[in-house]
Amino acid sequence: MLAFSTPLDNKRLMAAMVPWQMRPVYMSPKAREANVAARMNEHFQKTYDPEEIFTALAMKAYGFILEEIYGIRLGFELPFSWVSFRDVESTVPIRCPMTKITRRFSVDFDTRFVKVEVVGDRPEISPKQIGRLAGDPGALATLLELLPPKHFAFRGVTMLIAEEVTTEAALTAIRDDLLLKDALTSLEGIQHIQEHVRAFMGRADLELGLMGLERGENVEAIVGGRAVGRSLLLSDGEAPECPTRAKSLYARALKRRRAVIVDDLEAVR
Repeated sequence: MLAFSTPLDNKRLMAAMVPWQMRPVYMSPKAREANVAARMNEHFQKTYDPEEIFTALAMKAYGFILEEIYGIRLGFELPFSWVSFRDVESTVPIRCPMTKITRRFSVDFDTRFVKVEVVGDRPEISPKQIGRLAGDPGALATLLELLPPKHFAFRGVTMLIAEEVTTEAALTAIRDDLLLKDALTSLEGIQHIQEHVRAFMGRADLELGLMGLERGENVEAIVGGRAVGRSLLLSDGEAPECPTRAKSLYARALKRRRAVIVDDLEAVR
């Protein structure tokens, strides 16, 4: 029986995995609902080739053996940024079927509940051989030769911890998008940013749009404006006739040259 002492909610999902494998033996209800193990596997398979994944997990397993059995800590780390970094490419995307929003989770592994045992005679390893490993921690072939897998058995489970970082990832993506050329002047750029804004706001139906105007504060510049993305004012490609345009929210924004936030359009008619 497994009992999670850490409080679980929609933003923190947990699963018990077979050590050094991407195979769950138990998932918390929310993790099972999000199908986090399958989504994680899909993401890793798309991002890395099978040999990279096998090498990374095997190296991590050998690091565990060296530390637990031989008292040697060489600090083998998974060569994947998804272990700790919180940017879009390094997080696991999980699309919520109800909200249609793609949530993102950072993934980490807890090996406190893993034990390793020697099977048969313990292979010996010399200081010189350890030095070779320290100088080339990616030498999986050397580790397989020095410490054949048949001499070790793993018991227990690895805890997969997936913590939601949708907000942080969305802000990072928006920041990076805004640094790109034509990010705010092309429909493709606006739509890309729109997806991240939707994730940040938790609204799949949110639409983003900009209006390009000539320099100046004259509200009549709106007449020659160009919409990029969704535009309420220029929905038909041009500004409609409006005798009160000078009193509009657009005029206020042009005059103040700062954001004008409207919570309820009906209330400002």
